[in-house]
Amino acid sequence: MYLFYTDKIAIVFDPCDYLAVYKALSFKLENGKVYQRNFFNKLECNTKKRTLIKCFITHHHYDHSGGNEPLKKLSPETVFINHNNSIDNLSKIIIEYNNQHLLTVLAIKTPCHTLDSISYYLTNLNGEKFLVTGDFIFKVGCGKFFEGKAVDFISSVNLLKKHVDDDTIMLYGHEYTKSNFEFTKTQCNYSEIDTKLILENSFLTFKDELRLNPFLLPKTLSDPVILQNLRDQKNNFK
Repeated sequence: MYLFYTDKIAIVFDPCDYLAVYKALSFKLENGKVYQRNFFNKLECNTKKRTLIKCFITHHHYDHSGGNEPLKKLSPETVFINHNNSIDNLSKIIIEYNNQHLLTVLAIKTPCHTLDSISYYLTNLNGEKFLVTGDFIFKVGCGKFFEGKAVDFISSVNLLKKHVDDDTIMLYGHEYTKSNFEFTKTQCNYSEIDTKLILENSFLTFKDELRLNPFLLPKTLSDPVILQNLRDQKNNFK
């Protein structure tokens, strides 16, 4: 779950904890600062609540979309965006407030974990870029192929590579660093610097993932059989 905000408005991705989202609309939040949910009860409230203008859903699994219906009741003015919005493979969404451009969101279809998976590529006015991946890509890992196949994953990654810049910050759907790293270090010869980068940073760049994530390496993406074999190894890894 990720909330992007100004003093006046906010947008959210995968509002699984709808009460945390709703409460955060009233908090005094510093621009550019990353907050964890467990800090929310320590924050002061503003006199005026932000308007939640859009809610983006990466896929239908309950731990990502389960807050949709109750949030709609709490915030009926919010526009919800998911696979039901007839999104093409690529759809650009402009976030504006009072006719001022604040953010550009590129919705990119990335089927594999689920067939309705969408990754959202954000660019703000400062040129900072973020990719909200849901369960499609994790830090040095990826989501299980529940509904799609290896060939879908390869096509989806190739689509991302065409549109996502190397310096984009990856925003993952879950924090699985420890378990993913235990597996990937059996597949990749990580340097001490690489290991530190993976373990000491909450988020990697897209360039880092393409270099350090075994599921995104050129050899893996060259053949769906190789990719599926790697995914099977991860599924059975203990």
